[in-house]
Amino acid sequence: AAPLEVLRSARAEALLSRLVKAGLVDERWQPLSLSNPEKGVLASLLADRLHLSTPWQTFGRLWNMKSATLRTAYNQGMGQRKTTAFMDRVKRVMEE
Repeated sequence: AAPLEVLRSARAEALLSRLVKAGLVDERWQPLSLSNPEKGVLASLLADRLHLSTPWQTFGRLWNMKSATLRTAYNQGMGQRKTTAFMDRVKRVMEE
């Protein structure tokens, strides 16, 4: 899938290169060996950073997932203790 317009901004490109370097996604924004809850959390963090109002639709389309599945996975992730470490890692990568 071609990246959506919102992921073509300079800010998005800068984030993408950091995420690629960290091994979280490939250069087409596809998640690399992330669980569904991790994908949901990543979508949420990216949406915050890029001011996207529709994270589930945007990343669901990009990652070939139903938006409801992604949202549910996010909620599952937020209920897991290990998610905090994943969120910290992603935030560190985004802020470098």
